[in-house]
Amino acid sequence: MKIRVALAQINPTVGDIEGNYRKIVSFIEKAKKLKSDFIIFPELALVGYPPEDLLLNPDFLSVSFQFTKKIVDVSEDIVVLLGAPFLENNHLFNACFIMQNKKIKYIYKKMFLPNYSVFDEKRYFLPGNEMPLIFNSQLKFTVTICEDIWEETSPIFYDFSHKVNIVFNLSASPFFVGKIKRRKKILKNLALKTGAYVVYCNLVGGQDELVFDGRSLVFSPQGE
Repeated sequence: MKIRVALAQINPTVGDIEGNYRKIVSFIEKAKKLKSDFIIFPELALVGYPPEDLLLNPDFLSVSFQFTKKIVDVSEDIVVLLGAPFLENNHLFNACFIMQNKKIKYIYKKMFLPNYSVFDEKRYFLPGNEMPLIFNSQLKFTVTICEDIWEETSPIFYDFSHKVNIVFNLSASPFFVGKIKRRKKILKNLALKTGAYVVYCNLVGGQDELVFDGRSLVFSPQGE
């Protein structure tokens, strides 16, 4: 079984939901023309990263969800993995919307929220408590967001050994010296432990003092 996955390594603008929406839709259309089965976007791609106190504005979250639903409308004949905020029962989550055939199939909520160095996600988000095993035709996959694969206690390392074909990771991982080597080591270890392909999609571009270096990768089950 062959699967074609498009990695949309985009440079969204923080707060420009409509502009980011147009960019996202254009990449979905490109992926469809390439006959891709999946397209994965980086973490919080719809609102940009880090959105910080914009997340405290109810109107901002409302607009974000309106445009999320508009992206659902273009998810025909492709599985879209979109990073965006998700408000549920007055609790906010850093989420991945899994869309297909104009429906939201699943909403994954990031489990491990970084709160060190440049990160302060616990100020805004609640952690999710479930990592899904998702069936798509004959394919089994799971979804993780950034820190979920950096944390050694993450269930991805002990619950998913040889149970999935693909591990997707939506990331907003800023650059620092030595980061690329460390990241590759983590992705290789994840591929070997799960026996799955690891599809890693990172942001690219600059935001304030942060530089996102992209370098999106796919690792084979053999760690290559």
